Amino acid sequence: MTHRPHRQHGLATLFVVVTLLAIAALVVLASSRHLLLAQFNAQNQHRYHQALDNAETGLAAAIANLSAGKSLPPPSALYTVTVQDLGEGKQRLISAGHHDGETVSVQRLLSLSPAPPSKDDNAINIMGDLNLGGAIKITGNPDAVLNVDGNVTLGGSVSGISTLNATGSITLKGNQQLDVLHANGDIQAANGQYQTIKSKGSVTLTGNAAAAVVLADGKGNFGNASVDSARLRGDVDINGGNTTVGSLATRGKLSSRSSNKVGPAQVMGDLSVSGWGGPLTATIGGQASYNTANKDIRVTRQPGLSIDIKEVEPVSIGRPVINALDYRALANYAFSADQSGHIRVAVRQVAGLEDGDYYLAGDAKGRRNLLCQKLDAQGRCATGPSEPLCKGYSDYNDCLTVQGRNWALAGVGMAPGLLWFDGNLKAGNGTYYNALIATGDIETSGDHTIYAVNYIGYQKVCRNEQFPNLTPLNLCDTTTGKLRLTTAGNIALLAGSASEGRFQGGDIRLGSSNHVYGNVLAGKQLISGGSSTVHGYITVAGQGLNGMMNQWSGSTTIDLSDLPESFQPGGGGSSGGGNGGKPTIRLLPHSWIDSGAGAQS
Repeated sequence: MTHRPHRQHGLATLFVVVTLLAIAALVVLASSRHLLLAQFNAQNQHRYHQALDNAETGLAAAIANLSAGKSLPPPSALYTVTVQDLGEGKQRLISAGHHDGETVSVQRLLSLSPAPPSKDDNAINIMGDLNLGGAIKITGNPDAVLNVDGNVTLGGSVSGISTLNATGSITLKGNQQLDVLHANGDIQAANGQYQTIKSKGSVTLTGNAAAAVVLADGKGNFGNASVDSARLRGDVDINGGNTTVGSLATRGKLSSRSSNKVGPAQVMGDLSVSGWGGPLTATIGGQASYNTANKDIRVTRQPGLSIDIKEVEPVSIGRPVINALDYRALANYAFSADQSGHIRVAVRQVAGLEDGDYYLAGDAKGRRNLLCQKLDAQGRCATGPSEPLCKGYSDYNDCLTVQGRNWALAGVGMAPGLLWFDGNLKAGNGTYYNALIATGDIETSGDHTIYAVNYIGYQKVCRNEQFPNLTPLNLCDTTTGKLRLTTAGNIALLAGSASEGRFQGGDIRLGSSNHVYGNVLAGKQLISGGSSTVHGYITVAGQGLNGMMNQWSGSTTIDLSDLPESFQPGGGGSSGGGNGGKPTIRLLPHSWIDSGAGAQS
């Protein structure tokens, strides 16, 4: 009897068992390798996205520094920022983000204009709320500023304005294009393109509005808008399916219903993504709610996340007081009416005339508009000098009349200089080389043209062919053959007066097809009849408005091109936020580039 077959059977069984154990070991090794690779890839993804977030943070910090006139932020463990000069005023800003050995670079093309020389670009200064239903166009100054000490509603159109500052809220309707919106209240834009939006309240962008930079102390509401970079202290609600938001930081919560790209975002609070969502990268300090099946949503929780977002600086606008009474002593001719209705003229600093009081009347031959010292019983000039002060449509037509305290100019023009009127003034057709200053209101008729003395220059003011004997000595240096430049010489129209806290007049009404070469200063409000052009700055003081709103329905063009050297429109103007003498940053579109993992700056 032999047992050899049993021994062979045992060897076969042992071989099978060893083989199965080897296969099991291989399976375990393969699974472990797969788990290790998955873990390795997840760690790589985490390092990549964290480095990407750090790079975006560095890019935002660099843009903020450059906009404030500061140097690039110093290198840190999180990011390193460098800049390349591309010529023609363009630069490439490169931010390399670092995290756990990973480096990712992002780039942004920008146009950096150096800080302009110190000057006053505040072309329009309005005190009180503004409702613009018409159109404002500024040419000749790319840095022109519109300041409003109140709320602004733009239902019409603006062009050529770089910066809109408001101490209240700003509501924009229509397709506006401005570099800077800066408000102490909320900002709402239903359309348009903007470089920088700064609000101490909330910012709402809808209707395909696009902004390069949004800074706000309050909430952000973005619906079907495009925002390149945003830093807000309040919650952010992305409530439009086509909204695109780039670099985003908020100290509040973030909710999104967009199918477009959002982020990289830094969120101190919770994150909520409705529906499927779009590509979104975020680092959050709170809880997250989103569809985990969407692999384009990448969220990193960082409990206790703190984001330093500084408050927006407030808009500060100096409130001027426009008072015609301050200019009476400077006027070459100050007009008033005596108890009989005769025109009295106080003459000051005029060649060929002694300082003193005169009458404006006619003579026995029927000539009109003559200066004389006394009147006869018929109200005609009785004693000299019988010098014509203005020209009517003929020598026998009055150029200036008065009823009560209502004055009316008509004819060809007046002797050059500063003219002052006690009451309201209606300026008709003609060409004037004067400052028209009235304690009440001023109204101009169609085809009215006026030149401030600093604008028109020495020849027309000091050697005027129509009035060769009436040279205003306080404005003319006949020895050097140059103007004596004064702030009053920049004025074309000034209306309104103030006494003991009480305001009078101050409305300026521009007729159609007016051409005003000089500054316009309205104590209360400016009303444009349409197609008027002002070659100078406008100030509307809102004195005595008592809550009324400035209503602009006409078309007004401010042409600041080719201004003469003697004319300084910003002299004595009120100040606004503007860019504060800092360089102007313009972010060029479609220039954000993710250089990929491992890229070096």
